[in-house]
Amino acid sequence: MWYLADKLNLSTSDISQLSGIGILDLEATKEKNNFIYLPKRKVILTTTKQLEKISKG
Repeated sequence: MWYLADKLNLSTSDISQLSGIGILDLEATKEKNNFIYLPKRKVILTTTKQLEKISKG
């Protein structure tokens, strides 16, 4: 998901609006510490599919 978001130059706010995942929750998915937050798999897959559609234009 983040690979496609970076490729499309989308901000965390953009991804939040697209996915329905809160901005702080999305930021937590990027954490490299001992803890990482993972939203529901279905939401991640749906968001990734939407990003793929956008990238194919």
